[in-house]
Amino acid sequence: MANETNNEHNATGSKLETIRELLFGQQVEMYDKQIDELRHQLQKQRTEMEEKMLLLHRQLFATIEALNSEITEALNTHKAHTAREIQRIDHEKTNRVELGKMLISLGNHLMEDGKARG
Repeated sequence: MANETNNEHNATGSKLETIRELLFGQQVEMYDKQIDELRHQLQKQRTEMEEKMLLLHRQLFATIEALNSEITEALNTHKAHTAREIQRIDHEKTNRVELGKMLISLGNHLMEDGKARG
């Protein structure tokens, strides 16, 4: 008896499926085709977006590398300029020891000149 009930349900289900296919088959196929086309377009757009993102990443990395090089070059230029200026200032300034000796000598000379006059 259970077998007969299952067979009836299967037969009824099969008939309903056939009727559904007759009534809606073309529409379902059309919807399936549209969905497949949309999936294909979505995948294509996703691939294009990934390629654009990769290109943008490469361009950004190249820009960062170029900026890094420019900054490093500018820093090295400024370091060299600073070193040259320090050397120039060191060369131009009078050594304190030498200045002290010159002042002592000048003082002695002035003292001797003062004694000679007075």
